[in-house]
Amino acid sequence: MQKRVTWLFFITLAIPFVLMRDIYPMFRFGMFAEPRKKETLNENISIYCGTSALQLKTFDASEIKINHSVFEQIKRKYYYTQQSEKLLKILDSLTGFRYPYWKLERIAYQNLTYDTISIAILR
Repeated sequence: MQKRVTWLFFITLAIPFVLMRDIYPMFRFGMFAEPRKKETLNENISIYCGTSALQLKTFDASEIKINHSVFEQIKRKYYYTQQSEKLLKILDSLTGFRYPYWKLERIAYQNLTYDTISIAILR
């Protein structure tokens, strides 16, 4: 009986270290898992309009009477379907061709690192 209890003790002591290699890494919050790290990439899609490349202002959705959050979804849809120039042409026609220069930019940032990419320019 003494031998059986001793073996049972060592087996139960060793099981977590054996399973740590095989099963626990599959569980996000397993016995020896590291804490979850938040590595999110925030992005903002901005549209600029103006009379020239040097005189640009951020386009406001209220000029065409669209809610700001709806306009954000529209910008994302056109950006991810790679139809940015089409969106700029639509905005140009909705504003009555007041602005001869349009620009769409994607600004991605994580912590303090910023990355700006000009996606489409309409002149």
